[in-house]
Amino acid sequence: MALVLVVDDDTLSLQLLELMLKREQHVVLTSASNTDTVDLIYQHQPDLVILNDNMPQVSGGEMCKRIKTDPRICQTPVVLTSAGQRVRDPNYVRDSRADGVLYKPCVAADVRTCVNQHLR
Repeated sequence: MALVLVVDDDTLSLQLLELMLKREQHVVLTSASNTDTVDLIYQHQPDLVILNDNMPQVSGGEMCKRIKTDPRICQTPVVLTSAGQRVRDPNYVRDSRADGVLYKPCVAADVRTCVNQHLR
């Protein structure tokens, strides 16, 4: 069992990921805004962050860079999720410093595999 922070401005996607993760016995913390992501990581120290790339104000890729350049939280695994094309570009994923990608629409088997891979 792990603590997973899911950040997504799409309510349905947020609820679906939360449900899938809880079925796998994970504790889930959710946020509909990525402006407080860094603070949530400081406060709760999640084992994994699943971050929507297509967010208003600050993209998931930019937020991931912020996380990965902060020495206090840079070891936290971050997975970008999106239905968009940017996360399919390996250069974008590498530049964002993401640990992995989860493509939307997410299916339970893919979520399980991704989470298990990044919690090791």
